[in-house]
Amino acid sequence: MYRFFNRRRGWRYPLGAKIVFAMRLTTLLLIASIMQVSAACFAQQISINQKNVSIESVLKAIRKQSQLDFFL
Repeated sequence: MYRFFNRRRGWRYPLGAKIVFAMRLTTLLLIASIMQVSAACFAQQISINQKNVSIESVLKAIRKQSQLDFFL
């Protein structure tokens, strides 16, 4: 059992541990970049400049600009 593991890394070959770490890091970066691109595709710009109005009128203005429906 001792010949397969050493005390420093937990692996017999530290190169294998480095490769696994690089693969995990690459996977994490790929997933993060794909999610960022996906979020940018669904983003919309809505401009509303109103003061002292009801929530219903604000939601109606958002509905006109974005085609989203809200339940009140």
